[in-house]
Amino acid sequence: MSIISIAHFSYNFYSLPIELQNKIYEYLTLETLLILKNIPMFESVSLYIDYYFQNQKYKEQSRLKDCIYLINFEEYKELIYNYLYDLVITLSKNFYHDITKSGGPIGYRKLAHEVNPPNIYTIKIEMVKDSSEIIYHKINSIGVYDKDNIIYLNCDDDVRPPGCKIIMIFTESNILSLLVDIVNSMRWGNIRIKSFQYYKETYADQFLLNTTKPRPLLTFMHYM
Repeated sequence: MSIISIAHFSYNFYSLPIELQNKIYEYLTLETLLILKNIPMFESVSLYIDYYFQNQKYKEQSRLKDCIYLINFEEYKELIYNYLYDLVITLSKNFYHDITKSGGPIGYRKLAHEVNPPNIYTIKIEMVKDSSEIIYHKINSIGVYDKDNIIYLNCDDDVRPPGCKIIMIFTESNILSLLVDIVNSMRWGNIRIKSFQYYKETYADQFLLNTTKPRPLLTFMHYM
């Protein structure tokens, strides 16, 4: 965009009512808002940024990229990680409640024989280390064994073999401990969040071989 075009856009933007200006700001990332703050004719963005932080807008799903952006600044890092810890507490409760309500974990060999198979709930966390290496953790309500209290965690990181499965006893405290450990690894291991999702799926034939991506119930993080 040329300097003349930018100037023309700025003038048109500044002529809008403040309510409309704020509506436009809602669709911009925090990084973009901070850039605009230093451009003449966008003075109103400073007030919106103040409003943004006062109301903790970065916690909204429409502001997911902002959390990762803020982690890069020392003055906000503690704030964002405290939010992530609060987030996994809520997530572990929802995950445990949803699976329990659906009938509890189910062994994968039982799924095909169920007349009305329960929904399958999954938490998937993807991270990036050293700018390129993908690390993921995926925990869902399918058990390894045909028992009522067993689920497993799929891992792919630099510590365990590729596709490693870890057996877990299905308790809310175990799920919370796992998620807290993952956030700790991000915090202390120089690992960046790529995505943080929670979703449910309906069982179909060959479900475990299905590679389609389901629509998340909640996308807590998604940053590319």
